[in-house]
Amino acid sequence: MENRIFRPHSHKKETNMEQTSRRFSRVKTRLKIRFRPTYADAMPLFLGCVDCSSKPDLSSVKSNYLPQELLDFLSHMDNKLDLILSFFSQKDVEQDYPGAGEIIEISGAGLRFSTDQKIEPGEYLEAAIFLSSLPPVVIGVVGKIIRKEELHNKAVYAFEYVNIRESDREQIVQFVFKEQRELLREQRL
Repeated sequence: MENRIFRPHSHKKETNMEQTSRRFSRVKTRLKIRFRPTYADAMPLFLGCVDCSSKPDLSSVKSNYLPQELLDFLSHMDNKLDLILSFFSQKDVEQDYPGAGEIIEISGAGLRFSTDQKIEPGEYLEAAIFLSSLPPVVIGVVGKIIRKEELHNKAVYAFEYVNIRESDREQIVQFVFKEQRELLREQRL
C-alpha cells in the first residue's frame, strides 16, 4: 500500500527516511517512547511485548466436571493477572530505557519525537515504542537521529528505523491505518 504524494522535483538530496517514508503513511499522534544509546548495527533487544509469556489454552481444561461459570471466572482472572504483570514489566522497561519522550508523528519508516534529553543528529538509539497501553503493545527498534528541529520551543528529533523486525513494522503500519480511519470518521461527523 503505497502512499503517493506529488512532490515537485527538488535538487536537495533526500535522507533514507524521506525516501522510505514515501512508501508509508504517517500520522500525528501522542505516544510514549523510551530509549537508550546504542550503535549502528545493534539489534533491538526488546521483543515487542511487555509480557511475552504464552497464554494457556483454557479450552483444554473444559470437561463435564467443570461448570462453564468457573471456566469464565478463571479466564477473567487470567486476563486480570496478565494486566497486573504487564504493569510490573513496564517498570522494567522504564529502568532499562532511561530516556523518555513523546512521539508526535509515526510511520513505518520512522518517527518524530520530543524529549528533554540532549541528543545529537547521527546518534543511534534503541527504543521501546508504546503503541497502546491496554493491552500493552510495545515495539522495539534501533534507529538513527537524522535531524533536530524546534517546535513550540521544544527539541523535536526525526528518528529513522535502522533495525526493526518486519512484524513490528507491520504493527506500526496497522496502528497508522487505524488512526487514519479514526480521523476520517471524525471528519465525516
